[in-house]
Amino acid sequence: MKFKPMPQGFSATQNGRYHTKNNSDRLFARVGQNQAEPPLELSRYNDQRADKGKEKKFYTSGQDVFEKYKVDPRYRKDCLHTTEETMFRAAGPGRQNSRLMPEGDYSQEKTTGRGIGESDLNNRAIARDVRRNSPDATNADASPDRGEGFMTIRMNNVNKSDGFQYHAAPVIAKDGRDRITNEIFGDPAGVGTTHHDQPTRINKYTVGDSADSFHGQWKDSFDKGPVTVALKPKSDIDPTKIF
Repeated sequence: MKFKPMPQGFSATQNGRYHTKNNSDRLFARVGQNQAEPPLELSRYNDQRADKGKEKKFYTSGQDVFEKYKVDPRYRKDCLHTTEETMFRAAGPGRQNSRLMPEGDYSQEKTTGRGIGESDLNNRAIARDVRRNSPDATNADASPDRGEGFMTIRMNNVNKSDGFQYHAAPVIAKDGRDRITNEIFGDPAGVGTTHHDQPTRINKYTVGDSADSFHGQWKDSFDKGPVTVALKPKSDIDPTKIF
């Protein structure tokens, strides 16, 4: 068993259960006392080492010991589709390598239960309703759980030529107010949207923080008052039957 110091640039989440660095392909989860929940979707590095006959490797920060997880290049270049696949694999045990059909709407806004993804106009209408009726569930205060997701929605124009209309990301781990996402970014030309061979990137956001929340980090990408909401899997879909 090998031990190495935590790589530079990685910092602890709120309660120290994870060490992250934004736009990274790695995440470190604490083992032993007060251990972290394994992050969704990522591969345990020690499993890969075992397959090669190598001894386990752990990382240290102070007195705490961490295990490394890495992203897999197995996603379509579609942020909402990736979010929905992650949410439903989390909801359906034993379906870690399953894939959703690309045509379909699989998620709903968390507070209203209304379906997301049917159209840009529909997404905007839902965002307006949530902002009006449940403002503490939007923007910096949007608070998805592990196995749910974020979505920031552009509110001013639905012309595709003006750019992306939203960005979504699945939450693969949480620690206090911190949420860790496994993100992919769409391509306006549709490149990479048909094959599950694209890598993701890991990012951390803090719920309730005006600058470091998902909304705080993404609002400037969508002009004129975008709205951020939380997503969860559609409640009327059986996660064991849709793949």
